Amino acid sequence: MVINFKQRLKQFETLIGIVIKLPCSETAEALSKVEFDWFWIDMEHGVLSLGMRIK
Repeated sequence: MVINFKQRLKQFETLIGIVIKLPCSETAEALSKVEFDWFWIDMEHGVLSLGMRIK
């Protein structure tokens, strides 16, 4: 049985993630191989903007 992200949060499970500030989709693609539970794509404090968003 697969437990989704929301269910894991409700169970107070520790979830591991990373903040992405680099403006290239290759960063997210490479990090997806590491099997983090979540990504936070920071478009406010990094060099990313709406015009540069990851597709």
